[in-house]
Amino acid sequence: MNLFELSEYLYSYLLNQGVKFSDEGYPIITEDMIIREMPDEVCPLGKTSAVKNKKRSMLVSFNNDEEIYKKLLSLDKDIDKYLEFKAFGGFDLSPRINWDLNLQKFNIALNMMADVYLALHGVKLIPNFRTGCLDTVDMLALYPTNSWFTVGVLGCSNGHIKINEMYLRTKLIITNPEMLIFYGKLKKEYSDILDEYGVQYKVFTDYQRISRGEKVK
Repeated sequence: MNLFELSEYLYSYLLNQGVKFSDEGYPIITEDMIIREMPDEVCPLGKTSAVKNKKRSMLVSFNNDEEIYKKLLSLDKDIDKYLEFKAFGGFDLSPRINWDLNLQKFNIALNMMADVYLALHGVKLIPNFRTGCLDTVDMLALYPTNSWFTVGVLGCSNGHIKINEMYLRTKLIITNPEMLIFYGKLKKEYSDILDEYGVQYKVFTDYQRISRGEKVK
């Protein structure tokens, strides 16, 4: 099975389960699929051996795309592993803003369908805040009002501060999030915007820095 075949399978499965889709082809996330509880730890896929208490931790997929491909193609086999955790932060297959718009939308839709597939099997979500270009940010409106979101900040935005500030402001207006959980090192430019909008947030040190003995504020 490849990602296109997986997309067709997930779409058919979700439809048969009564999941509604937007006009853009994104699945509608419902209140019962999400959770609003702070984890004690945040851990990326494939690095779970050091987690102290999985039931109090959130699993995230801020990994490289090749690792995410493999996890997407092994959803059924891995469901029990996701269920060990308090929450899952959503798949993060890249929708890079300089890519073809259709590819961005495909990756976002695939991420969301895979998230919903896990949710239908009992996995609770703290959804991924990532989008592609501005033509894709409306997908965030499909989440319940005042949702909590998971945000990966692992340095890939270096050199794009101004455009990312604009994207962040746009996303905050669309979602009015109750809480943002950051994984990585949050830049002051972004924390200043969060403070300006009165958004609550918490930053968790990423696995790479923990393994090097570093901490982030």
